[in-house]
Amino acid sequence: MTKSIVRSAARATVRRVRRDRHAVMKEYDQRNWALRREARAWERADSLEAFLVGRETRRIAAKIDGDPVHVACDEYYRHRLGALQRLVQEHLSAEGDVVELGCGFGYNLFALALAFPKRRFFGFDISPNGVEMGRAVAAHFGLADRIAFDFLDITRSGDPNFRQLKGRACFTFFCLEQLPDNVEGAVRNIVAAGPQRVLHVESSTELLNLRRPSDWANYAFVKSMDYQNSLFGLLRALAQEGELRLLHMGRAPFAPTLQNDGFVATWEPARSACSAAS
Repeated sequence: MTKSIVRSAARATVRRVRRDRHAVMKEYDQRNWALRREARAWERADSLEAFLVGRETRRIAAKIDGDPVHVACDEYYRHRLGALQRLVQEHLSAEGDVVELGCGFGYNLFALALAFPKRRFFGFDISPNGVEMGRAVAAHFGLADRIAFDFLDITRSGDPNFRQLKGRACFTFFCLEQLPDNVEGAVRNIVAAGPQRVLHVESSTELLNLRRPSDWANYAFVKSMDYQNSLFGLLRALAQEGELRLLHMGRAPFAPTLQNDGFVATWEPARSACSAAS
């Protein structure tokens, strides 16, 4: 934990991260998704689940069921499949289409497709490499009729693909953290699109308890990475304005590291008085 804090402090002072559109596209489209698309690991996997779990056996410090653990990487990602499925089942509707905003190549959507074979899934991202990889993976595993990918800039209110959200369950998973200067615009765009219900799993310092030493590393990491730090306060404010009904806030029970916890918020669009978060 101490090493993590030291690394975050060094990053904040020596290599200051400025997270804007250019930085995000460079990190994800031109690096992460480009490298994964080029590697084409899905073509060598025996099954979709094997592709998602991977073969990495080194031990990592992770969080499972809310507790810190040392676990093999592939074991963590096998657990994560079920944990994500349970999270979505608990916080979104039990049936109907599901949309992920900022889906990358669709890892989460493929994980959900394993558990919900009768549901359709839609993934939207600004990354060409992410979208094209998602389409290739879906085609390879025979899921192109159930999982569709397209482009959407959630910071641009006029994007025509916002209409795909109307009446559907939607979620973001460590997507809004990439928008430290555009969170309010993005959330208001989502509200205006008229989804059925929205689940966010995002990092932030807002819900950390700094009386807990384990949260110090989270605080330092989020700050050093220039991740967003206003989402949960914004949701409360929009609930007070009557723009949405805030249904739940809490901490996600799983994470692949101990320095970047996810926090959960669930809401529904509304034009009337809001309910308090549980």
